[in-house]
Amino acid sequence: MSVDSGYVEMIGRNLGYFERILVDDKQKSYDILDDNQDGFYKSIRVAASIPSLSARAATLFINSYTFIEQRGNYKKWARAAIRIANRFEDDDLYLRCRVVSLLGLLQYESGDLDKAKSSFIASERLALECEDDAAVANAWYYRAVLEY
Repeated sequence: MSVDSGYVEMIGRNLGYFERILVDDKQKSYDILDDNQDGFYKSIRVAASIPSLSARAATLFINSYTFIEQRGNYKKWARAAIRIANRFEDDDLYLRCRVVSLLGLLQYESGDLDKAKSSFIASERLALECEDDAAVANAWYYRAVLEY
C-alpha cells in the first residue's frame, strides 16, 4: 500500500512545525505544545509509520521527552514509542536504542514494570551493539532499580 505524497508532505510539514517550536525558549515552546498536544502526538505517531519520516519522528520524540515526561501521559506516549521503535532497521541502532530506553522509562513511570524491564534489556542489547556506554549504564541503572 502506498501513501499519498501530499499526505506525507503534510505530515512532514507538521513535524517541521513542532521541530521549530522546540528550538525556541523551553517555557514558550512548552506553552505552545500544551495548546497543541493532540496534534503533536498524532504527528509523531503517524510519521513513525511513514518510512521517509520515521527517523524525524524518532528524533522529535527524543528531543521532546522532557515535555512528554512532565505532562505525565505515559501510557499514551509508550504506545507511540512502541510504534517508533518497531519501524527501525538495524542500521539505525543508536536512534532505536534511545527510543527503546525512553520507552522503558515511560513504562516504568506508568507502573508497567515487567514491560519496562523488557525494554531496558532490549535497550542494553542495542546499546552494546552500537557501543554507547552511556546508554548501557542507563539500562543497567534502571534494571537494578527494578530488581531491588
